[in-house]
Amino acid sequence: AVVSTQSTGMINTASLTMASQQHEQGESSSKGKRKATELSEFEAQLYDRGIRLWGVDAQKRIRESEILLIGFKAVNAEICKNIVLAGVQRVVIIDNELTTEGDLGANIFLTEEHINTKRGEAAVKNVQALNNLVTVETADLDLQNNEKVAEFVSQFHVVCVNGYSFETLCHLNETCRKANVYFFAVENFGLFGYFFEDLKQFEYKKLKEVPVLVGSDVKKTKVEEGTKSNSNNNKEEFEIKTAHYTPFQEVFTKTAWKTPKQQSVLFPAIHLLYLFQQQHKRFPLANNNQDISDLLKLKTSVAESYQIDPNLIKDDFIRSIAQNASSEVSSVSAIIGGICAQEIIKVISTNDEPFNNSFFFNGIENDGKVECLVPTQPQAVKQPPQTKPVETEIIEL
Repeated sequence: AVVSTQSTGMINTASLTMASQQHEQGESSSKGKRKATELSEFEAQLYDRGIRLWGVDAQKRIRESEILLIGFKAVNAEICKNIVLAGVQRVVIIDNELTTEGDLGANIFLTEEHINTKRGEAAVKNVQALNNLVTVETADLDLQNNEKVAEFVSQFHVVCVNGYSFETLCHLNETCRKANVYFFAVENFGLFGYFFEDLKQFEYKKLKEVPVLVGSDVKKTKVEEGTKSNSNNNKEEFEIKTAHYTPFQEVFTKTAWKTPKQQSVLFPAIHLLYLFQQQHKRFPLANNNQDISDLLKLKTSVAESYQIDPNLIKDDFIRSIAQNASSEVSSVSAIIGGICAQEIIKVISTNDEPFNNSFFFNGIENDGKVECLVPTQPQAVKQPPQTKPVETEIIEL
């Protein structure tokens, strides 16, 4: 098998085939969703670990969810592994790019026999082997056809995009917003990476802090309604919270850079990579001195437009980003994909507070940070030229 039992908890295929045949009885679909039926005995055993973590009702919601993965590079492959093992209803993969030798080092579902075949189609068999109760499919979709994209995306609860241009990410995010579909963008730049989530307006269940008398002290404990009463017979309860999210384009065009103490240095670095990609139609290449020089010029221009000292973002760090920008590292993809899959589980189960709205990982420092990035300027910062700074008016709010 491509993925070992130890690393993924691969499930016995024969048992799952029999269980899936039994499980299909009594199910129907509305917009591709299962009815909220009780979990079968087999499912209760199969997903026991998840049920212990997030509860039976959350597992039912997970089982009813459908996920679209656009681009099947290393991070989306890791996300796919985790959500299939968690027991979603359906995963659809869109990726018509041909598998290359470079994919084999980071993508856990691809082997040498898949070289020169479409990445999405090549991976399906190995993904399906993880859990036969989950429907795993590929689809062919022209992302330039706005009408078809909007119609197709509306079938899903979550869309996760990996390996596409800034313009495509903005377009897909806008499409998902209109269709009320949750959007994730993920990327691995060698030893660095990030993911972004836009849930538009999201309601989730949060355990409420209730005062409990312990001896002579009053302490706060988090409890959840409907499970059990505590030792003092206080009813356990929760509260519904609402979180508001910012679209991808606004975050990456209207959020001002700040000092490294105020903001992860990876945000301006990744912002620069997308600006570079818009100019060159690719990310910087390793050991390409001209690419590094262009990226450093962009750094100076944009930093001055935000009225911060360009030296706050070290040139050596930008050089490191440039060296890593066009590669994928399996261990870093596993970390980013694992945490992002956890976020997707939170979202489809509505069982916990999701990140709002970005996660950045620095593999050199082994450091991950959650950032809430919000626009700080009334107008988008235009793509800066490489020769002189952009004159952008800064308004203090």
